[in-house]
Amino acid sequence: MRKLKWVALILTGGLLLSGANVALAEPPSAEHLYGWYPGVTLTVAVLSGVHPVPWKDAATDFKNLTDVDIEVVEFSFSAIYDKLMTEAVSHSGAFDIMEVCNMWAPDFKAGNFIIPLDDYIAKWDPDLEDIAEPVKKLMKYGESYWSMLLDGDVFLLHSRKDLFENPALKSEFKTKYGYELEPPTTWDQYRDMAEFFTRDTDGDGQIDLWGNVLMLMRVHVPFTFVQLLRSYGVDYFDPETMEPQINTPRAVEALEMLKELVEYMPPGARGWGYTEVRDAWLRGDVALMLQWNELCYELLEDSKVKGKTGYGVVPGTIIDGKLHRASLQAWGWTGVISADSRNKEAAYQFLRYVTSPQIMANVFHRGYFGYEPWRESEFTNPRLIGFTAASPMWLKAIGDNMAVGVPDLHIPGGFGYYDVLAIEVGEVLAGKKSAKEGLDAAAKEWNKITKKRGIKAQKEAYREMLGL
Repeated sequence: MRKLKWVALILTGGLLLSGANVALAEPPSAEHLYGWYPGVTLTVAVLSGVHPVPWKDAATDFKNLTDVDIEVVEFSFSAIYDKLMTEAVSHSGAFDIMEVCNMWAPDFKAGNFIIPLDDYIAKWDPDLEDIAEPVKKLMKYGESYWSMLLDGDVFLLHSRKDLFENPALKSEFKTKYGYELEPPTTWDQYRDMAEFFTRDTDGDGQIDLWGNVLMLMRVHVPFTFVQLLRSYGVDYFDPETMEPQINTPRAVEALEMLKELVEYMPPGARGWGYTEVRDAWLRGDVALMLQWNELCYELLEDSKVKGKTGYGVVPGTIIDGKLHRASLQAWGWTGVISADSRNKEAAYQFLRYVTSPQIMANVFHRGYFGYEPWRESEFTNPRLIGFTAASPMWLKAIGDNMAVGVPDLHIPGGFGYYDVLAIEVGEVLAGKKSAKEGLDAAAKEWNKITKKRGIKAQKEAYREMLGL
């Protein structure tokens, strides 16, 4: 959703093309894949742009290994959900494998439009030992696997190393706040540092460095606010009653913190989404940022923060005397198999092949960037570590955030609940409601959505999401 613009810049700018002179890892062996399916053709539906490239590349080797032909069908972001759902509802069998957002998968599962993968996994292991437990949860509902992850989206803390390592600034900060200037581990520290760095650096009377920037556009603000909710130890619902937890005292604290942080953002930032936030960071306008785990700041030619960006774990809060951290595995893409596929076993084998450690490492190293690393082996892969000077810190940060990763609201109608948050959080940030008023209103609307979809069904889905 948010990556396509800068991906296109890289691919068309000649930094890395699929045909670049990059040494590739050997593809998985025939013994690793199993199966021979002569005469079978699989149709794969994916997001248009950069996403189809690794699927098409993998198709050639997969044909040699299994005699399966692969047809990749592309859809724009605005069209892909409706197209996939229309074909699923009509049971057309048009697609064998579908690429869906993690938050869409529950809608397809609820309609019995996709299949569980457990029987295939038991027979042909997709290298599960190479996947951390919080990542496995993105692929499961209850005890069953329903998808194979493609994209390791997770939020990271971004900090300006050149500012945090400046001796004069470190001394000034310690004098004012009483502790060392280091990347924040709590949101209280983040707020202090956002306040501290908001300043006029050239003496012209105008602020030209801002303390922080977050995504607050309507389509993005639910993810930002949910990140704070989870950092404050707030769950979506009570799993026993399905009563929303988004208006509890801790949730109100989280929203009040978010509102305070807006004071230390550039003018107009309350309407910014991914692109505007990214561009502010590239220009060097801000000192702290919460953003997806991307490496564009080290690669784009116009980046003023190349080599100056630190990557770390999202801040947390102190709960019962201990630091609680939770990094939102926001958005992300995953692969599912259609219940109407006539070649489910072959479809699983191809999905297993595309998501194998070898292929996933190649996907990123070849510069496709539509899928961020998520397998454990990617975080220690020498080729990825040596990709840029910042890669070791970046990969470690992804792994560390994945270790405390928490999912979006993966239940049917998840985006409906998020849209309510977008509206009410927006009202609060605009000063039209207090944090308590806005979240009470949101909780009331959440209850309406739950009742409309069926409390029993939503409770079952939510408990499956939690693994209960």
